[in-house]
Amino acid sequence: MGFDVIIGMHTLAMFVLYFFNLVCLVGLHWLIKDKPFLHWRDQYSREARIVATVSTLYSFKTTRILYSNLLAKPYFNAVFEDRFRSLIRPFFIISMAAQVQAAIILMANVYTIW
Repeated sequence: MGFDVIIGMHTLAMFVLYFFNLVCLVGLHWLIKDKPFLHWRDQYSREARIVATVSTLYSFKTTRILYSNLLAKPYFNAVFEDRFRSLIRPFFIISMAAQVQAAIILMANVYTIW
């Protein structure tokens, strides 16, 4: 019975991770009302779609590349009126929820009480 429960918890953890990725996608495309970011997203729509696809399929944490200024390219330097309020704080909350969920699975793996 012990391994079946852990396998079930890992499956649930993967579904929760993809749920958080979808929440990130919704936040990135429909909840951010920052006018400079919307203008940047319209100007670099291809790059914004690539980041949204990668963050949905892989991990929502890849949205950080939007403001990383990687290789000093303008499509990695998204413009925000208030970056903390628009992007960092909501995704920090999602990150902490994902960490709590991962900690529960880790504790179940380490301390198998079943």
